[in-house]
Amino acid sequence: SESVGAIICKSVLEHLEEPGQGIAEMRRILKPGGKMLLYVPFVYPYHARTGVYKDYFRFSEDALRYLFRDFKAIEIQKVGGYFRALMFFLPWQHRLKYILEPVAYVFDVMFRRDRGSTTAGYYLYAVKYPRTQYPDALPRRSPIRGGECRARADDAIRRYFFFAAYH
Repeated sequence: SESVGAIICKSVLEHLEEPGQGIAEMRRILKPGGKMLLYVPFVYPYHARTGVYKDYFRFSEDALRYLFRDFKAIEIQKVGGYFRALMFFLPWQHRLKYILEPVAYVFDVMFRRDRGSTTAGYYLYAVKYPRTQYPDALPRRSPIRGGECRARADDAIRRYFFFAAYH
């Protein structure tokens, strides 16, 4: 336990029969201060594969905040809007993906509604801290003065986090 510094979990949580247990296991193996980047679909077609994996859940932003309540520094980013979500339901979308995605992106930007709840999925960035400690109580040792190493790592993960939202 507490042996992993970072976890990337993309499109897996919806296939677990007990997603809460999966999240608890990820939290258990993360080191204090460890980071997690996770993606889950929201408005997305059923995509189980017989004999390989099942498709159990879709997670809203509220559900993600609840499931990751034992983590600190949670950030959730919507992936696309109405048009990106709609794109997944078009026939042959997997073959036309490289044409449809840029078009959906342009329409989502043109018709953006800040209060809109339609999204294709969510990226979640979370940092683990023990329940008994708060972020300010953790040691901030770094080979570079002033915690620059931690800031650089956080910036790199966040850049991936926001870049991957549309790629």
